[in-house]
Amino acid sequence: MGDFVIDRILTDTDGTLVTRVDSTGKPTGGQFWTFNWNARNQTRREGCPQWINQIVVGNTTESAKKGKDIIRQDTSLVSSSRVSCDMQVIHVDKDGKVEFFEQVPYGLVPEVAAKKDPNDPKELPVALKLWLCKEPFDPGKTDVVNLTKGCVAEAAARLKEGPKKGPTGD
Repeated sequence: MGDFVIDRILTDTDGTLVTRVDSTGKPTGGQFWTFNWNARNQTRREGCPQWINQIVVGNTTESAKKGKDIIRQDTSLVSSSRVSCDMQVIHVDKDGKVEFFEQVPYGLVPEVAAKKDPNDPKELPVALKLWLCKEPFDPGKTDVVNLTKGCVAEAAARLKEGPKKGPTGD
């Protein structure tokens, strides 16, 4: 899948709200902000074909913004991460310095919007919210099934299109 570009869900330029929730999407305590995550291919057949790998979060938009460059963006892997598993969450302090790391088993982007990129004329999908959960999301109480089907179908469609050509046609 490394040769194929999958449309990516970006963090919102105004910050994406990150909330700890239970399996039904009900908040359980803990809200953060993020301006940066990176992705990897799934390691088991669950969720989207590509998952959020690492994510930097802060208690405020200012702290999250200061810490956003802690992780590297891998431009060869573009994420369709509406449903992710096994994410490394990097918590930063008010100065954007690493406080601690945690592994979160499940993540879901329940809300996206199209935003204009100042450097690109087309609209791009941005995550308005990201939910973090210790247990699998309840398919009867969340949209996890439809979101997963959507990104799997998108990946399959991209595979049929073939690799994206570079500006020189190669």
